[in-house]
Amino acid sequence: MPIWKLTPTNPKDADWQASTYKGAVLVRAADESQARQLAAATLRKWVDVRLVQHTSCTTPWGQHRLVRCSREEGSIYPEEGPYDLLYPEDDAGI
Repeated sequence: MPIWKLTPTNPKDADWQASTYKGAVLVRAADESQARQLAAATLRKWVDVRLVQHTSCTTPWGQHRLVRCSREEGSIYPEEGPYDLLYPEDDAGI
């Protein structure tokens, strides 16, 4: 499966307010749609729930206007393997 890089285009946008991680993400997924879904589902754990309770913020990772998604050629991660979040790693302390 291809490696996809998701990059925030405007981390100062209000919809990023509750996200504690605003850096690049690498995922192994069949297509762009699956890559966005995986990032949104996985990075939901790095959302400040106190902010979500008081705003209309949700995870921005699936939003085209807030995140660019492109094939990552020549990645250090192998294309062989399961559908997975590759970077940042779960133990990144985010």
